Amino acid sequence: MTLRRRIAKPKHQESEDQSSHISGPPQQLDLNTILNTGKRDPQTILQLQRTIGNRATQSLLQRQTNTIQRAFTLNDTDWKEARTLNATKPGTEGVTGVFFISNKAGEQLVIKPARRGARSVMATSIMKDVGVDTSGIRNIPFNSTEDKKLRKVVKKLINQKKATENALLQWGKLPTSDFDSFVVMEKVENLKTFQNIANGSGFEDIGEFSRMLDRMWSSAFWFDLGRVHAADMMMGNSDRLDHLNIKNIFVNSETGRAVGLDLALETSGFDTVTKQTPEGLPKSLEGNEYKDWVTYAIEGVEGKRMQLNRRGEVVEGSTGLRGGEVGPSDTRLLTDEGRIRTKIVALHDRVKAELEMGQTNDVQQRIQAWDNANWDEATTGFVNGMRQGMLVLNQKIESGAYDDEARRLKNEFGDDPNIETTVIKLRNMYYQQMQNDPDVVEAELRIQLETYAKWLHTGQGYNPFDRNKFVLDKRRRGRGAIPMGKTLNIN
Repeated sequence: MTLRRRIAKPKHQESEDQSSHISGPPQQLDLNTILNTGKRDPQTILQLQRTIGNRATQSLLQRQTNTIQRAFTLNDTDWKEARTLNATKPGTEGVTGVFFISNKAGEQLVIKPARRGARSVMATSIMKDVGVDTSGIRNIPFNSTEDKKLRKVVKKLINQKKATENALLQWGKLPTSDFDSFVVMEKVENLKTFQNIANGSGFEDIGEFSRMLDRMWSSAFWFDLGRVHAADMMMGNSDRLDHLNIKNIFVNSETGRAVGLDLALETSGFDTVTKQTPEGLPKSLEGNEYKDWVTYAIEGVEGKRMQLNRRGEVVEGSTGLRGGEVGPSDTRLLTDEGRIRTKIVALHDRVKAELEMGQTNDVQQRIQAWDNANWDEATTGFVNGMRQGMLVLNQKIESGAYDDEARRLKNEFGDDPNIETTVIKLRNMYYQQMQNDPDVVEAELRIQLETYAKWLHTGQGYNPFDRNKFVLDKRRRGRGAIPMGKTLNIN
């Protein structure tokens, strides 16, 4: 079976195209909006009565009252409404597992222990900005008033035997060391992973499997995944395409669109990257500090750096895990199209290898359907989505939005040396220069990034990418930025 579909126009483009043609009378009242916003003014009620009738209006307003009284939403959670507790095993949905807590109506929220929960909030902001579906999120610090209420409710559910055996086991093992909060998330419905596609979970026959692929290729899944990738690269999340973790590639099985979940912020500050770590990773050589920080931002956990071994000899080492949880990603997966195409091929091969180990009678048909999908189209859609995502993120970075968010999180949760927006700016500037200057020499660009990093970090020196003052002289790259009265194109 051959699946060849043109990638659908992204939703944001559709809405823009349609908005210029919409005219005529106002649309009917949005009942969901009325329920969610609590609008009950006389004019709204009169419009409701004219639209759906008196009895229906009375019923709707009663439902609204009940909804408000029994709040179990992300930002308005009455934990006393909880009725059941379930959990996944560690490693299934992350290293700690997650808990699912439900009310009487079956509405669920997801709870996960977190290290430095502010990082999850920051990462979610970046993912939301690229425009893909993700889960709403907030943070409950340990020992806060709400934390005590939540733990009291969970203890009650356990005593009333309304917690599953696995939830009881996992709650008893709840980590305390290095964890400082619970992250509360909205549950995403109809969620599948590439691991599910590979092992057939939820796709019982070749018909369901093929329809799933059809939805993905016809609904801009790959464009969305490209936008997810752009957000991952700016936050430094390596635990998806960089590490080729197919358990972390999510798709909405009903719409076929990609979903951006399971996020990790890897943006460690200057001291964390350049000084010796508690785990024994060596400090930077004197004079190489900003060079090593740029390497961390661009090449990630495997980035090469010179350092002293235990015998005091200068040897080549790697950046290593510095301050994060999964290690920073390789930003060159944004700029090197050859690497990107190789990664998509590797993703195809990884899922195919899993399919080949399947036990169903239609294994060969599934493999054929997977092989026959239009992978050139997938790659093109991915690259286009990635570029669109970076366009949006560049605007956010230049506006100072992430600086403001970092300050807000610091005021709310305290200082976190792993939330350093300079690293995001370094990754973004690297991408902009590599993308827009076909003559750029990467090694020489790195020298400019070192100057840029020092300027951002200390205010000393100058910004070599200041579009009003400096331009990289192509005849003297690597020797400093020279005032030339020209403009450097970083748009």
